[in-house]
Amino acid sequence: MTKEAYDEALFLISLNRKLIDAGIGTLTDAQRAFLAVDILNTAAKNNGLAHFFYYDGYLYESAVRGLEMIGLPTIAERLGAYARTVFGNAYPLDAATRQQVLDDNELETEAADSVFGKYIDIEPLVTEALIKWADSNMDAFAGLPERPTQRS
Repeated sequence: MTKEAYDEALFLISLNRKLIDAGIGTLTDAQRAFLAVDILNTAAKNNGLAHFFYYDGYLYESAVRGLEMIGLPTIAERLGAYARTVFGNAYPLDAATRQQVLDDNELETEAADSVFGKYIDIEPLVTEALIKWADSNMDAFAGLPERPTQRS
């Protein structure tokens, strides 16, 4: 890992930690959307989109808004297509229901992965957009107990 990539990872981790420490219920819409995209990005990069929906699917709508907010509407549309392919038109907000659908519908999940494409191919784009948005919108994090500092 290059020094620049390491610094970028630390920057995102520090913002993520401050948002989580503040408590998801206290976050502004922009903060919640940023956090949702960062969680989506990490989960999908490491374990796939199904992992995000299985454990963090309550953040789905915030992740869609966040992708749009950071300038990635096409990826937001692809995430919506994934959710519709797996869950149909009525997205289950209840974790147990969402997890049961994922467990019972491996073929739909595989089809959704095909519709979305390989996340690993777009992860650098999402990471770059998150960093760029955060650098340009540090005021969005002003309400946190410890205001994060801009990247150097």
